[in-house]
Amino acid sequence: GVALTSGGAKTIELSTLEKWLQPTDRSHTPTPDAVLCFCIATGNASPIKPVLKALGLVAIPESDLEDLEYGKPCIAERKLRERKKALEARR
Repeated sequence: GVALTSGGAKTIELSTLEKWLQPTDRSHTPTPDAVLCFCIATGNASPIKPVLKALGLVAIPESDLEDLEYGKPCIAERKLRERKKALEARR
C-alpha cells in the first residue's frame, strides 16, 4: 500500500533499484517511503542511519531494547545510592 515511485507502481524492478543505488547518479532518488520499505525488506537500517544521526538518534535492534530499558533504572539506582552516601557523610 506504499507508493514507491511517482508512477504508483506496485513493485520495483531490479533495474530501478540498481539506478537508485548508483552513488554517482542523483537523478533517480528514491522516496522516503521507498527507503523505509527497502530497510524493512532487507532488515537493514543503514540507509536511514545518517538521518537518525542528524536528529541525535541511533537505530538499535529490537533485541537490545530490553537491555537498555533495564539499564536506565540501574543507573538511577546507582545515582541515588551515591546521593544517599553523600548525605550520610555530611551527618
